[in-house]
This record gives sequence, structure tokens and C-alpha cells, in this order.
Amino acid sequence: MKPIPKKLFFSLFTFLTFSFLSATNYYVTKEGNDQNNGQSPAQAWKTIDKAMDHSYSGGDTLFIGSGNYWEYMPVGSSGSNGLPFVIYGDITGEKTGQP
Repeated sequence: MKPIPKKLFFSLFTFLTFSFLSATNYYVTKEGNDQNNGQSPAQAWKTIDKAMDHSYSGGDTLFIGSGNYWEYMPVGSSGSNGLPFVIYGDITGEKTGQP
């Protein structure tokens, strides 16, 4: 088996690092507002419907705060190879800052 050329390894490493660094966290909470940008707990969206209208990239994560959400949740974003789009139900409030 041939070793990976240094240039190829460096290029791949750089691409994956910047892809990971460009990943964004988004938030939905019961106290949110759909006019917000969703990019922090303080700027969370209120509805899952609003969150599902957004276009996500590989590595992005959607944190959904605790509570009952009676909404349809079609998931159209799947991220990219090696960098999935993740939906995280934050029942403890650790990520969304909710009790």
C-alpha cells in the first residue's frame, strides 16, 4: 500500500478542518421568536417549522429545547459525506439554556 502524499494529506486535512469550523449551531426554544436568526439560545427560533425551512450545511447542528412541539418535522437536510446535519433534543437544557 502506498503512503498518502503529503500534499494530498495536507489538502484533505485543511478541507475537513475548515468544514468543521464553518459548522453552525442553531436553536429552537419555546421562548424563541421566528424572526430571530436561530444561531444562539438568545436568538432561538420558536418553531420547528421555521427551523425546517432553513437550509443547513454539513456539520450543522439543530438543538431543540425541552417542551412539547406538536409540529410536522420533514427533514430534508442531511449534511455531507462525513459531516452530517444533526438534530439534538436538548431535554436537559444544557445546550439551549432552558430548565
